[in-house]
Amino acid sequence: MKKIFTRSGTRTKARGVFGAALLGSVLVLAAIGVGTAAEADSSADLPAPPAHRVRIELTNSRGAASEQGGAPKAETASLAGGAYGSPKYRSSYYDGSNGAAFLWRAPGCGWWNFGSTSQFNPVINDRLTSVDNNSASYLDLYNWTGTWTYLGTIFPWTAGNLPSVYNNIVDAVDISC
Repeated sequence: MKKIFTRSGTRTKARGVFGAALLGSVLVLAAIGVGTAAEADSSADLPAPPAHRVRIELTNSRGAASEQGGAPKAETASLAGGAYGSPKYRSSYYDGSNGAAFLWRAPGCGWWNFGSTSQFNPVINDRLTSVDNNSASYLDLYNWTGTWTYLGTIFPWTAGNLPSVYNNIVDAVDISC
């Protein structure tokens, strides 16, 4: 069975009687609720996009974009002592401060559940410390607390450390296209 998660819903491809029975079991389990971010794998669990984005102010940051999403005010390849350097039009995620301890580079836009074993092996939830958003996309960050809680947004063309209140609690990112 293959599940594809989108904002408009989950498409599941099940084969034969076994696939249909397995799909039925998954739907029953989804109906009774889920307990961890790794288990929050159905489209019913996806949060609605935020009505108004709240900017997360990164510390030790590189290049601030204009409010209209324009080009960065300052483009630098890296910050002193850091490993920032995400390819253009990509976002990268780090376990350490200032771009140290690379975790993952997003292959594109969409919903990415860091605690999902179908998307990450090993999972990287609750480890994010710094971000390099070298793209025109908005990165909406979420925490799993039994439901998805919107934390805020990393604006385009910025890089830096998350504020301490968000350090090591991010469980998902929704990357705008």
